[in-house]
Amino acid sequence: MSWRGPDLGSYSMVHNQASPKPGAAAFVGAFMNLASLFPLALVPVVALAAGAPAREGPTSVGQGDRMMAVTIDDLPINGIDPGLPALTALNERLLAAVKRHGAPVVGFVNESKLYRPGEVDGRIALLRAWVEQGLELGNHTYSHVSFNRVSRTVFEEEVVRGETVSRLLLKERGQQLRWFRHPFLDAGATAEDRAGFEQFLAARGYRIAPVTVDCSDWYFAYRYAVAKRKGDAVLMERIASGNLTECDSQIDYAEAFAKRLFGREIAHVFLMHENELSADHFGRLAERMKARGYRFVSLDEAMADNAYGQDPSGRAGPSWIVPWTATEGMTDVPQRPGLPAWLETLETDRSPYDLPD
Repeated sequence: MSWRGPDLGSYSMVHNQASPKPGAAAFVGAFMNLASLFPLALVPVVALAAGAPAREGPTSVGQGDRMMAVTIDDLPINGIDPGLPALTALNERLLAAVKRHGAPVVGFVNESKLYRPGEVDGRIALLRAWVEQGLELGNHTYSHVSFNRVSRTVFEEEVVRGETVSRLLLKERGQQLRWFRHPFLDAGATAEDRAGFEQFLAARGYRIAPVTVDCSDWYFAYRYAVAKRKGDAVLMERIASGNLTECDSQIDYAEAFAKRLFGREIAHVFLMHENELSADHFGRLAERMKARGYRFVSLDEAMADNAYGQDPSGRAGPSWIVPWTATEGMTDVPQRPGLPAWLETLETDRSPYDLPD
């Protein structure tokens, strides 16, 4: 079956960088210290620190029952696009590792990445492989735009354009497109935009996927792709090991912060991306999570925890957590661990696949 892109006649094209430039220290500092300082799912419960009562939810994590829902963003590729043959191999490695570890992953798609001359059918087949493995697809907008930088009308068009293929593939398996995640976790510049957009999502049958653990694999992945293309196995291992260490630190942080707010363990939602790094090393990451006592659960099961059942009226995403927590009187906010400084010094060539053989 031959596929074509959605009709673009009535839409305003918005071209945003799919991933921030890896060498942009200023952006990373802002992202780490503000935009991702706190997990999205923890926002509603910061009120607990100010003495506000928690609304009863459906369940909570039992003693010793540690749950992790894995979500993977930017399908079919995060960052550098190596072309269909390499993408196919990458996708197969990642899906094999996910299956091996029994993780019921949701993959969030940017459908703009499907439309490459001569590769459209093959790229759609990459997504079909996810669905055929029993995994879910989610909407991550058409072209990975930030809601903080465009109007609500433009952003809603991005959602509609971004669901064309995913909805059809899920329908083939008797499933519905249910999950949405904001690119960059940017949930809108104003409370009015956020509220209106969430009504729009609900009317289309979406739920917003939160994040409690993010170890910035996209930032490591640029360097990893360059090292891999050059055949530098030593540097590849240093970068991969560095990201695993970063994940340990971020899980430590999320666990401690959740316990401070709830007085207990919560089910966590882990964010990663589809790239060379995740395809090659998901198995190592999964083993580390299991060694910490986690079992992999679906996003539905994780969100049955009442940590995700609080009144979402104050939630706008991690881009405004700092002022929100200040308003609630929480002044001793713990600092999120930063990225290792040595990463910034590495070569950040953005076209490693153009290097001579």
